[in-house]
Amino acid sequence: MSNVAAPLLAGFSVSTIGIVLTGEQSLRWPGFILVSLTVASVAFIMCVQFGFHARQHLYSPADVSSWWSEEDVRAHTADLESEQRRDFARWALWTVWARRFYSTGIVALWFGVGSALCPTPDDHGSTGLLRWVAASIALGAGLGELCWSVVPAWRRRRRRARILDGQRP
Repeated sequence: MSNVAAPLLAGFSVSTIGIVLTGEQSLRWPGFILVSLTVASVAFIMCVQFGFHARQHLYSPADVSSWWSEEDVRAHTADLESEQRRDFARWALWTVWARRFYSTGIVALWFGVGSALCPTPDDHGSTGLLRWVAASIALGAGLGELCWSVVPAWRRRRRRARILDGQRP
């Protein structure tokens, strides 16, 4: 996600901004498209940053053993395990943020692409109709991604709240 897909999609989003700027007259809502693609670009780049920060906190006990001598590992096992638990919690937090920004980028990208596909008011005939179909598919993908991202998080929060209230999950 943050090593391959997000940088690729960020580049695509930035490139598409350039295309929109040069062809505004052929687009129905160029301002909205530019905002959507800018949000997508920023979100994908932040996903890369969050993924980069997450990676520095993920390591195995074997990694720790290779970094320290056997004597030091034995002498400081409790401290090293405690530090690894803290780092793992940091990794989990950074990956949650990376996932959130990746999903935000996908939604914004689909909305930008969908809006770019909408025909202009004077685009009549089969081309205009097909552009509406294509726009509907892209906007539907954006709404699907939004639901895909938000609903599981909402369910987890609800389940956690029930547990904290002493109810069955």
